[in-house]
Amino acid sequence: MIANVHQMEVLLPWAQAWVQMQWEIAFWVAEHGDRARIQVVWNEERLSAEVDVAEFQATTTPFYKALQQRLADGCQWQFKKQEGSTGHRLVLGLSASQGA
Repeated sequence: MIANVHQMEVLLPWAQAWVQMQWEIAFWVAEHGDRARIQVVWNEERLSAEVDVAEFQATTTPFYKALQQRLADGCQWQFKKQEGSTGHRLVLGLSASQGA
């Protein structure tokens, strides 16, 4: 179970959004350790307009794999079809099962 602590919508172009999200995630994990829970909801429409699949995977995979290794099921990435005016969503939470 995840206690939702912080949610943000990122409306920047993909490259800047990715940098901002990495910093937010890194800070959150550094602050909360194994209790940290991360959910990223990528807006498919925005991604397809701003970056090709190969570049996206090459850029994000190392960071994502490191999060998966550290947090296991506490890191979720989703891809959803949404309007282009909707940003990518980042949800930072804490594991409620460990006394959040």
